[in-house]
Amino acid sequence: LSVKELVIINYVGEMQNCKMSEIAENQNAPVSTLTSIVDRLVEKGYLTRYHSSEDRRVVLVTLGTKGKETFELCAENKEKYANHALSQLSDEEQSTMIESLEKLAFIDG
Repeated sequence: LSVKELVIINYVGEMQNCKMSEIAENQNAPVSTLTSIVDRLVEKGYLTRYHSSEDRRVVLVTLGTKGKETFELCAENKEKYANHALSQLSDEEQSTMIESLEKLAFIDG
């Protein structure tokens, strides 16, 4: 899998069900570009694509069997690396980092 494919799998995994247009917006790429990437991921069993029951023009994407496995593995690795990074910091440094990240998370809001 390419980095872009992994990023798409992770985004779809976090969102659960999402529109192709949402993936395109997240990737800052046109839907036409993402269609070929999603096609490959569907063929390989990482993603499943289907039409919305409310509006047949809307294409939704969810994780396939391989995608779920990959998403879970990525989540485990993220947690492992985060725990390792945090273990290098003192309790005070961890608290300062968490406070700083919380402030950054609300800058746009």
